[in-house]
Amino acid sequence: VSTASSGSEALKVLADRQFDIVFSDVKMPHMDGFELVGAIKEKYGPRAPIVYFITGGVEASVEEKASVLGVRRVFYKPFKIEQILEDIRIVLQR
Repeated sequence: VSTASSGSEALKVLADRQFDIVFSDVKMPHMDGFELVGAIKEKYGPRAPIVYFITGGVEASVEEKASVLGVRRVFYKPFKIEQILEDIRIVLQR
């Protein structure tokens, strides 16, 4: 597990290690979650890690934009960790 405080820092962390899953907020300084996902998909293509959004905002357009970019799922705060773990189990079973 690694952490980053911004999208640009997350890209640096991703450049140093391979990750299977990335959790990102939608609203971040300097680079939002959508820009981060776009950069990840552009750099890694079909080998890109699975991306989940965790956000406090509830905007109808978030899920639509996330889906277009290939985000696996959007979780809204407050969430239950069991929800995330169940979705990861589903992905791993595929």
